[in-house]
Amino acid sequence: TKGSCSSLALSYAGNRNGMDVRDFRGGRSTSIFARNGTIRQIAELDGVQAVFEKGRSDYTIAKNLLKQVEPGKEYYFGCGKHAAIVRKTSAGIEYLELQTTHQNGFHALTQYELKHRFGCQKTHTLHGMKLDVTGVLIDVDTLRTSEFEKILGYLNTAEAKQVRGVKGYAK
Repeated sequence: TKGSCSSLALSYAGNRNGMDVRDFRGGRSTSIFARNGTIRQIAELDGVQAVFEKGRSDYTIAKNLLKQVEPGKEYYFGCGKHAAIVRKTSAGIEYLELQTTHQNGFHALTQYELKHRFGCQKTHTLHGMKLDVTGVLIDVDTLRTSEFEKILGYLNTAEAKQVRGVKGYAK
């Protein structure tokens, strides 16, 4: 569902910072949290540390953002058509998958994953004109503000509108 990757990553960040956030991929929150403007507003909250990278190639944007990832820290990473939590380990950069029924958890963030999971492109065009796009990296530890907590309140999908799947796995 469009936007659920972003809302799930933000839910994870909130829960990691001691908030009680549940995203069941229902209601209008998914479309709201899929918007670049919403992510920019979150990234620009007082105290939040974020980096934006603008360019024509998602791969170049990803490379420039991911080289800023510090070991032992987690980040909200938005690039291409996807958003996820990323971290740096001794094995390299990993992203957190939260949307499958059987492969949730951290996985290596490879060029293959950038292309196939994140939908990264070498160039973006519209009617033959090349376009700039923007990626973002937000330090999860800095998402501990009361403003962020208030924003995350919109993720708590009403019980009647929660989309959990038959066995409750789609959270």
